[in-house]
Amino acid sequence: MYYSRTGYVRQKHYLDESKGVPVQDEWADISSLSGSHTERLGYPTQKPEALLQRIIKASSNPGDLVLDAFAGCGTSTAVAQKLDRRRIGIDIAIPAIDVMVKRLEGSTTEQGRHLEEGIDFEVIGMPHDVAGAEALARQYGDGWQFQYWAVTRIPGALGNIKKTGDGGVDGTISFWDMSKKNNLGKAIISVKSNKVVTPSMVHDLHGAVVANGADFGILVILEEPTKGMRTEALKYEAYRYNGKMDIPMIQLLSAADLFKKPLPLVLPSENMVIDRKKGDSVVVVQKEELPM
Repeated sequence: MYYSRTGYVRQKHYLDESKGVPVQDEWADISSLSGSHTERLGYPTQKPEALLQRIIKASSNPGDLVLDAFAGCGTSTAVAQKLDRRRIGIDIAIPAIDVMVKRLEGSTTEQGRHLEEGIDFEVIGMPHDVAGAEALARQYGDGWQFQYWAVTRIPGALGNIKKTGDGGVDGTISFWDMSKKNNLGKAIISVKSNKVVTPSMVHDLHGAVVANGADFGILVILEEPTKGMRTEALKYEAYRYNGKMDIPMIQLLSAADLFKKPLPLVLPSENMVIDRKKGDSVVVVQKEELPM
């Protein structure tokens, strides 16, 4: 107690001695994500990392396990990793798993090293061999999950989220080509999950390349390409990349090829991944050197 200058009795309250005000159930200090937020990934239900940080900090301690059974784009998983919690993120959609993996790979440890799949985290349920790829192709009947997964195995490729009416285009690669008028090149990817493969698939992909104004195409199939398919692919003139390097107009990949490092593909040395939701672009330089 003390007397004020005007002679009134007053009581002092010190902050470190006060219990404070209990946290309310309405949080208005965290804004929803908008187009200006760099963490936005295009998911309509994506939550800000600041919100998940508050929830996880309030309900767990370092080393505890955080489980998100409907992980979506993986905000809770990414935040749990930053807060030193063990984490499990679950989702049924291959595109969501792909986003989560890339999001974790973009995170760094305290030593500044980027996280690596198989070392810092494990992906369960994704194909790790040809048998797993075949099982994924059969799992949902329409083969769409396999198609999207196969596209994610190709450096710089962007998967087509449309399940139907895609005109045979399951993925695209955008890249710089300074020999072109607009400096941009394009490749399309077509994935076939059926067991029966024929040369007509190669012919159809070439038609899609022409129809979409692309420079070359990649055909991914479950089985090894037949001799007839390879012969058909060699009929088409190669694409002259940057005026210096020939890229086959049609390239063939089997499910077994998708597990090889590097992939048996001839690709532009610089791919440009374009985020259709945000309109941004990121240049992805391949690790393996390509002949120029």
